[in-house]
Amino acid sequence: MHQALFASLAVVMVGVQHKGDRRDRSLHHGHWMIKAGLWALCNVLPFFLPNGVIGAYSWLARFGSPFFLLIQMIILLVSLLGSGSR
Repeated sequence: MHQALFASLAVVMVGVQHKGDRRDRSLHHGHWMIKAGLWALCNVLPFFLPNGVIGAYSWLARFGSPFFLLIQMIILLVSLLGSGSR
């Protein structure tokens, strides 16, 4: 559930170029109580989902996690190789 919250915040911030942008001031650096409430909702909501949804998510996570780990290893190797050449 947290992925949806953070993904939606990231999509809204696409195209922001500087800190003076209205979206940056209001969404990224402001409205902390609203974001805290949404975060708390994302923590509580999974307890009320039916077992089928949780089962589907577990299968998705089983097949998606190797791709996540692969991407993380690639990022780590690229950053290490990039820092060694400087």
